[in-house]
Amino acid sequence: MVALDIVRAHNASLKTLPPNLVAVFVGGTSGIGFFTAREFVRTTISPHVYLIGRNATEASKIMDELNSINSSSQVSFIQKDISLLKNVDEACSEIKSKEKQVNVLFMTCGYLTMKGRDETAEGLDRKMAVQYYARMRFIS
Repeated sequence: MVALDIVRAHNASLKTLPPNLVAVFVGGTSGIGFFTAREFVRTTISPHVYLIGRNATEASKIMDELNSINSSSQVSFIQKDISLLKNVDEACSEIKSKEKQVNVLFMTCGYLTMKGRDETAEGLDRKMAVQYYARMRFIS
């Protein structure tokens, strides 16, 4: 495991990167995704952050917090349930229409269930759709 002081030193070095970095946080409205987005906004210059998630209420609070941490940041929320691959494609198309490139893709989306197969409207197992297929689709 990496020591905390090394992580903090690396995060501080992000200020030396060019301004206007574009970061996409899939599953960015809670947990690790949220905390990573917060540190990214805190340690970069004029970042543009896209949060992708289902909870618009929580996203609104997070957007306010991120803008208060770094007033030069742009924070956008794309409300999508990524267990449906058509929603992944829509989110990607929206970002591609606005940005020339994405500098950081951070995927902490998850789905936990103890029951068996739970099919989406697209006929995929929801767990596999979120934890594998959606991730591969965002990467490509």
